[in-house]
Amino acid sequence: MFYYKKGNSYLKVSSELKGARLGDWVAITEEEYNLAHPKKQVDKKKNLIAHLKQELAKTDYQCLKWSEGWLTDEEYAPIKAQRQHLRDQINALEEETAL
Repeated sequence: MFYYKKGNSYLKVSSELKGARLGDWVAITEEEYNLAHPKKQVDKKKNLIAHLKQELAKTDYQCLKWSEGWLTDEEYAPIKAQRQHLRDQINALEEETAL
């Protein structure tokens, strides 16, 4: 993607603007574009949090099977590690969106 700024207007396009098409638009970095659009970044993070929570919920039944003795500790260990990793990601993203 390519990012441009003209005054208080921002433009995000899939192909580079050149010559006469560029006019008064100034090329900027993706970071500069994102700083001007913080709500979009928060929305992306919230969507990612929701997705990670869905992934976590997919393994809930395996927790129940383990707690009822239908899975051994060895069988449950990789699931437990995966769930902790998902929770760590969720917690980090939630902290970032709270700032």
